Amino acid sequence: MGGSESTGRKVSFGMDEEERVRVLRGVRLSDEVVNRMKDSDLPSKDQSTSAASGTASAPAAFPSKAGPSASHPASTSTGGAHKPTAAGVGQQYAEEDLYRRYEREQAIIQEELARLAKRERESAHEKLSASILREKNSTNQERRKAEHLCACVGSQRKKPGGRGSLACRYPEPVQFPADRGYQAKELEQKEAELQRLNTFYREQLSSIEKKNLEIYRLTAEQYHTAATNAELRVSYAHGMEHSKAQKPLALWEINPFRTAQVGDPHLRRNHVRTLREEVAK
Repeated sequence: MGGSESTGRKVSFGMDEEERVRVLRGVRLSDEVVNRMKDSDLPSKDQSTSAASGTASAPAAFPSKAGPSASHPASTSTGGAHKPTAAGVGQQYAEEDLYRRYEREQAIIQEELARLAKRERESAHEKLSASILREKNSTNQERRKAEHLCACVGSQRKKPGGRGSLACRYPEPVQFPADRGYQAKELEQKEAELQRLNTFYREQLSSIEKKNLEIYRLTAEQYHTAATNAELRVSYAHGMEHSKAQKPLALWEINPFRTAQVGDPHLRRNHVRTLREEVAK
């Protein structure tokens, strides 16, 4: 009796007028109770051998407490002056012994029923405590999640130049399912988002590297073009100066008597000296 097998079993019992249990259905007695009942049967077997054959119907009737005491005065009063017979005394002893056995069995059954009820109450209390603790933990977890979400929303809505808006004053209702599948799905979504960002950043980095390489090539080409143009300009200017320096000498060689056309001798000498200096350079 008891244990995990008796928690889901239906027990029914019948009671008499004095509220004593007479019939039990659906209750399995333990080995200890059976042994105690067997031990109580041993001393009564010796006394029941002297009873008459009519006493076999007495256990089915289960007399009440007032039965033996009431039957004894009745027999004495009706019998008058004569003494009771041995058969009547044996029957009375047998009935009293049966009643004592019934009382002992009744006490044992009541004890087992009380123990079973206590065990069922303890198991129900443990289940209720576990469910209350689980509900309390889930409530605390949801409250922490709501506070964290509220803090994140408040930090995002805060203005850079002012005091910021209180986003947590009237937060939107957030529902968090109790199963673990929601957390796994959320982690998968975060991982997919990270993979997408990784791919996007890699593409941006490769495009930036290509642009930098193209800019470097264009800059190098422009630099070489500018250097070539500068060299050409320098060489052209140098050539012009050289040609200008050689021009008076060429003119002198072509027309050596041109200076003779100058009327002033002083100017003629200066012109000749200038030509010689140009030639000397």
